[in-house]
Amino acid sequence: MADNNRTMVKVNYFLISVLLWFPFSLLSQNMVSNPSFEDTVSCPYSNEIYKIIDWSNPSTAGTPDVYHSCTGIFPEFNGYAFQYPGEGQCALGLYAQGDDGTDLREYIQGQLVSPLNAGSTYCVSFFVNLLDSFSFATYGMGMYIPNSPISSSDWFPLPYTPQVSNPSGNILTDKIGWTKITGSFVASGGEQFITIGNFNNDLNCNMVFVGPSTGPPWPYYLIDAVSIVEAGLMANAGNDTTLFSGDSILIGNSDTGVDCDWYDEDGTFIVNSVSGIYVQPANSTFYVMEQNLCGTITTDTIYVNVIQTATIDDRISPLPKIYPNPTDGLIYIDYDGYKPERGSFIKVYDISGKICFFSNLPEGELTTALNLDALEPGTYLYSISTDEMDLPAMGVVILH
Repeated sequence: MADNNRTMVKVNYFLISVLLWFPFSLLSQNMVSNPSFEDTVSCPYSNEIYKIIDWSNPSTAGTPDVYHSCTGIFPEFNGYAFQYPGEGQCALGLYAQGDDGTDLREYIQGQLVSPLNAGSTYCVSFFVNLLDSFSFATYGMGMYIPNSPISSSDWFPLPYTPQVSNPSGNILTDKIGWTKITGSFVASGGEQFITIGNFNNDLNCNMVFVGPSTGPPWPYYLIDAVSIVEAGLMANAGNDTTLFSGDSILIGNSDTGVDCDWYDEDGTFIVNSVSGIYVQPANSTFYVMEQNLCGTITTDTIYVNVIQTATIDDRISPLPKIYPNPTDGLIYIDYDGYKPERGSFIKVYDISGKICFFSNLPEGELTTALNLDALEPGTYLYSISTDEMDLPAMGVVILH
């Protein structure tokens, strides 16, 4: 849009981010389908867990709850609690225990994207939060990983031994932050479902009073960010990339579900997150990802190159067009009525910002042909500039 005879030149970064991020997204390693309950068939209310894709209630007696931002419940929970989801826009809630001696339990059941491999070691994790309005806590929380879905017609503890459990005596009392429950196991092969809840009976799992509140005298927990990842996965912050000033980008990989700490290039802690974070740097910078996978710590870095946007005179607006795009190498520049003046040239950059092609443009021509055969297939940025105006970038060209 022209303003005061000036035109802002800025590449549509959405196209670039999709093209650059797609190959990396294939590295997703979390075996849990819909691990943070974001994918729904419609806005879920209350106990409508059936609206959460690939999640269900294994007990016809229990009624685990769904808390999604689409209902407006976060963060105040209708005035009786205060909490944000651990990841994304949704969390599930369940009773981990009832009154002493009743053995009341609720569970949630999910699916894996594919069966686990026999003999492989997997790192399991999920996060819990004791809801504000409840005055009792317990340590009983675990994950059972069977080959087929399980079901129950009552609210009693399910008669299974979870592969991963919160340690006995480690009472889950945190009402402010999210507590990570994690462990590893060796798969027998074919496991394709998960069930989360308290598998202990009341005699072996005492409740602990943690303070007065307005809710029932039972432990009630929110669940979020569920992950099963094959052991040996190394930290991967992603490929070095380029964006324009004012834009943001996801670095890391939010699909792995692995707990990570992020630092800037000076070593200053930024945030703890499940692998991926959005950043909006003002200038080019490095980020450091530190991954903790069941006690094995690995690190990786990513460099984000920031190209400052620029303005150019209206005399070269509308902007020149490049076609065909995508191309096999030969491109044409159509100046759309603007004739290049003396000293005009084109630069082509790779995604890291490195100049990999340069050519002067013939003065006064309406169309110019260029051959980019020497470049490797990929996504490139280009700028058309003059001796007086050296612009960072003006568009995208894709080579097959």
